Amino acid sequence: MAPYEFCSNFLVLRPNKANPIKLLRFLWSGYIAEGTDAMIECPKGEEEENRKHKVVIFLSLLVQMILLWIAKPLRCIGLAFEWLLNLPSSKETWLGLIHNVLHGNLKQDRESPSFMSAIGHTDKRVKLDKTISWKDSKYYGALSAMAAKIAYENEAFIKNTVENHWKMELIEFNNFWNVCQKKDTTQAFLLHDKNTDPDDQLIVVAFRGTEPFDADAWSTDFDIS
Repeated sequence: MAPYEFCSNFLVLRPNKANPIKLLRFLWSGYIAEGTDAMIECPKGEEEENRKHKVVIFLSLLVQMILLWIAKPLRCIGLAFEWLLNLPSSKETWLGLIHNVLHGNLKQDRESPSFMSAIGHTDKRVKLDKTISWKDSKYYGALSAMAAKIAYENEAFIKNTVENHWKMELIEFNNFWNVCQKKDTTQAFLLHDKNTDPDDQLIVVAFRGTEPFDADAWSTDFDIS
C-alpha cells in the first residue's frame, strides 16, 4: 500500500506519466485523467478543489518533466565537473593523466577519503574553528554547519573528517530508500561529540540536501505533492 493511501485526502503528481499534450489539456480545461496513465492522483470528489490550483500543479509537473528529460545529461555533466575539480588532488603525473585521457581512462576513486563533491570544493575547510570552545553557545551552530557541509561527501571522507580532524566518533552513515522513486535518495550520518561535557553528551544528525547535478533531488524540491 502506498503511503498516501492512508490519507483521506491527497494529491500525488506523476511527472513520468505527463507529456506536453496532457499538461496543456489540464491547464486549458482542468481535465484529470484516471487509471494507470494518470499524471495526477487524488481522491474522488477532490478534483474540483485541485482545479483551483491548476496553474501551480501545471508548473510543478512541467518542471519535474523537464528534470526527468535532462536527468542523465545533467548527471554526466556533474561527473565530468567533479572529475576536473578533483584532478589537482590526484596522485597521477601530468604525463600519466594525458595518457589516461587519450585512452579514455577517466576513472577516479569516488569513494576515497580525498575525493570531494562539487559542493565540497566551494568550501574545502574540514577543521573546526579552534577559537570556539564547546562551552561557547556558538559551538553547536558551528559544528552543525560543518556537519551539514560534509554531509555531501562520501562515507570515507566523512569518517576521516569526523575521526581524524574533529576527534569525534562516527556512529553511522546511511542511505535512505525513497518509496516513490524506488532508490536511495537521502543520505545522513550520526556523530558523537566526545569533546563536550561528559554529563551532557552531544549527538549530531546531519542530512545531505539537494545536490546541484541530481535531477531527482531537484524534482523533489519542485514536487508539491
